[in-house]
Amino acid sequence: MEIQEFCSPDGVQNEVLRERAQVGGRGQCTRQYVVIEHETEIGLLVMDLFPDKAYAFLYEVFVLKEYRLRGIGGRILDTAEKLARKNGYRELYVDVVPLDSDYSQDRLVKWYEQRGYKPRSHRPNEMAKELASTT
Repeated sequence: MEIQEFCSPDGVQNEVLRERAQVGGRGQCTRQYVVIEHETEIGLLVMDLFPDKAYAFLYEVFVLKEYRLRGIGGRILDTAEKLARKNGYRELYVDVVPLDSDYSQDRLVKWYEQRGYKPRSHRPNEMAKELASTT
């Protein structure tokens, strides 16, 4: 699996992924990546990499329906954590709001909890994970 950053959704070949990328907001710090496996676009990763913060913010891990339940979402999340760690971030925050009707809020929270994320007490929909240093 690999990720490729894109600046414009027009560069995304898959129609579902392109439409999803067009809907998402894009700030100065937002980075959008298309996820590719075996030369096929299968998902999206969207996150903010703030130049002046100790944390990165994950907005979206999305896998096309026909590729779900294969562990790809977890691999995308691992990639996001590695990317954040590589850029010097100590934490990764995520806004846990289902953007797809196939997932309930509870199911999504449990998915992140299984991967080491904990609720942020003052932000009801946010979870955070401390990123271990690679040094």
